Amino acid sequence: MITEEELNSVLLLANDYKEIKIPKRNGETRIIHIPNPELKKFQKKILRFLKRFFCDDFSFGLNCRSCYQHAEFHCDSRFVFQFDLKNAFHSVSLNLLKKIVSERLDCYPKALPQRKYLADWIIKLTTYKGILPQGTPTSPLLFSIVLNRLWLEIAGLCLPDWKVSCYVDGFVISGKKPLPEKKKEEIFSAVKRFGFQANPEKTREIDCRQGAPLICGLRVDGMKKRVILPKKIIRKWRGLIYLSANNPFDWKLKNKVEGFIGSIEHIYGREPPKQLIKPIKLFRKTFPLPKKRRTANKYSSKGRKYHLRENFSLDHPLPHPDQAHLSFFCAKKTCI
Repeated sequence: MITEEELNSVLLLANDYKEIKIPKRNGETRIIHIPNPELKKFQKKILRFLKRFFCDDFSFGLNCRSCYQHAEFHCDSRFVFQFDLKNAFHSVSLNLLKKIVSERLDCYPKALPQRKYLADWIIKLTTYKGILPQGTPTSPLLFSIVLNRLWLEIAGLCLPDWKVSCYVDGFVISGKKPLPEKKKEEIFSAVKRFGFQANPEKTREIDCRQGAPLICGLRVDGMKKRVILPKKIIRKWRGLIYLSANNPFDWKLKNKVEGFIGSIEHIYGREPPKQLIKPIKLFRKTFPLPKKRRTANKYSSKGRKYHLRENFSLDHPLPHPDQAHLSFFCAKKTCI
């Protein structure tokens, strides 16, 4: 439940963001907007509220899915066409996003009897200077809401002859035959209609007979229908595993190696690549696996860790956020 004091503080912090610049591999910088801690708590409540009405069924990576599943989806294809969206989060049209959110909320009149201007409040408290910022808890879901509409447009052009999937802002289209140029032009025109722009540096089409394409850092061997790690990554981690096994007091490196070994089990199962068998055995001699402990029951208090505790209710009509009076908006001190 949200009190009047909490809403007052959140509205004052609606534009309180901290900008951080992260360098990219190509020399450019990525701008990350970190919200105020109090604003971030409120945005997490909005995220839990939106998850009741929106589901992410089309794009990978935004709903507890891995890049391995994204790459494995195209294992049985011969031709793979890939393209990324340039400045995807900052290119989201807020008017289109507000329209989609309001249309979706209007489908639940019984659950949300007083839903007028609710979409305006959501957009105002989750955006910054007219853009969808990277770094907020609500941005991935709001981005996927618009992206799913674009996915439906692209899927309608490609299905059933080609497979279509998306990992965050990267699209992959694969099939047994190459994608015609007319289809590519129609796809890029649909991308422009949604306000996005394809990145020409990351647009490519590969024949699996000439080489295994790289999808999210994983090699997809369409001829043998498998997903493998690139040789460069195997060589890199082979040296790091040996280094960690010979330095038992370097706990940071040890934790990184443990995470890598756990991640390759999803790709190779219990049999890692031949180049990593000996270093992993040496690593396990230095750091043996702990004994299995009894886990918490899902019906116990510890097992219900992720249970939603917030009770959202809309008993009063919402004014427009630009003309809001908090005394009217919070008549009973609990508005959402």
